Amino acid sequence: MKIIAISQRVQKINKYNEFRDQIDSRLIHFVIKSGYLPVPIPNFKDGKNSDKLSLIKWLNFIKPSGIILSGGDDIGVYKFRDKNEIQIIKWSLIKKIPILGICRGMQMINKYFGGTKIKIRNHVGTRHKIIGKYSSFRKNVNSFHNWGFYSKNISGKLEVLTIAKDKTIEAFQHKKYNIYGVMWHPEREKFYKRDDFVLMNQIFN
Repeated sequence: MKIIAISQRVQKINKYNEFRDQIDSRLIHFVIKSGYLPVPIPNFKDGKNSDKLSLIKWLNFIKPSGIILSGGDDIGVYKFRDKNEIQIIKWSLIKKIPILGICRGMQMINKYFGGTKIKIRNHVGTRHKIIGKYSSFRKNVNSFHNWGFYSKNISGKLEVLTIAKDKTIEAFQHKKYNIYGVMWHPEREKFYKRDDFVLMNQIFN
């Protein structure tokens, strides 16, 4: 079974003055149901900074067949996580490891390749219709984000695949590498969607 390494969000526990790595158990379950072995990536932290050396050693030891950059935490809130994910993308490009970015993970991919993001409205705790490649099996997607992008915000190295009715970007892929991003959360559906399994197999097989 192929290993899929998954980045984790951060929770700061002020009472104990500690930072905890977290991952939605539904994402673990979704990856298993997709036919892969999920392995959470620790948020390697050295003081206030990321511990890049330990992260690279970990990745080289685990040897994942794919990477998922998960959602949660706005970019910039925990800079050590941001730096870790930038390093993960760099490592994946060198090793030719496929990447799927989910919500924040998609935003991080766009940022890495020179794109920008903006505040958007009406995309938190709702559903909306999508238009494009991934609308063949499903007509709408869940939405849990305050930040997003229009075509003008997308890196020129990325190809837009799916948009919402308000023209915000819902999915893209890299024009050269096996890297995809989706703004919806496949793991948060009451019943997993066929097209999300198709996408997983397309990226990681």
